[in-house]
Amino acid sequence: MNEFLERLTAYRTEMNASKNIRGWSWIDCNRAFAEKKHNNDMLAKELFMFLASWGMLRNSFLLRYNWRVLVPVVGLLTEKRFAVLQNADIATIEKNIDLLIELKTEVHSTLNKVRAGYGNNITDTLISKILMGAFGCTIAYDRFVRCGLAAQGLRHTFTKLSVLELCAFYNEHPELEQERQKIKTEDGIDYPPLKMLDIIFWTLNEA
Repeated sequence: MNEFLERLTAYRTEMNASKNIRGWSWIDCNRAFAEKKHNNDMLAKELFMFLASWGMLRNSFLLRYNWRVLVPVVGLLTEKRFAVLQNADIATIEKNIDLLIELKTEVHSTLNKVRAGYGNNITDTLISKILMGAFGCTIAYDRFVRCGLAAQGLRHTFTKLSVLELCAFYNEHPELEQERQKIKTEDGIDYPPLKMLDIIFWTLNEA
């Protein structure tokens, strides 16, 4: 078993051991967006809880606010033009890469308005965690993941070229898709491909 599969197996074992660990906050958030059964207030609460569990309150302007500040962001995310990005496969990400970067830009603009001049600038870490939590259409470019990417000689900033490079990386490792399907069948968790890569690169550096 290669190192990537070893990391996925360890993560899977931890997830199956308890639903109280923070990895489940991604599942809760992502499912809420994917099911399309919830109003924007509920989605904002789920997204806020996901961001809180992964350190984005203490590391962003969100520390000053509550979940309501994310309602305008959710309004943007739920626009029909972005629906194709929800839990997208690799081919869909590649085909709609410009739309993904457009969404990144618009999320930045929306966040910048709601922060009302408070706190630090809007970071790619925050934006990518929002998109990963809601849509699973990108990795989260946080410190751990960026270090993991750098260690593999991959781009580690949230750009069009980086996302396309990640798509190519996934296609070059068919064992990842096989493992993704196994997790879906056996555990009932449908991780999108980019979320699979997020797990790998985060856990590689965590060690």
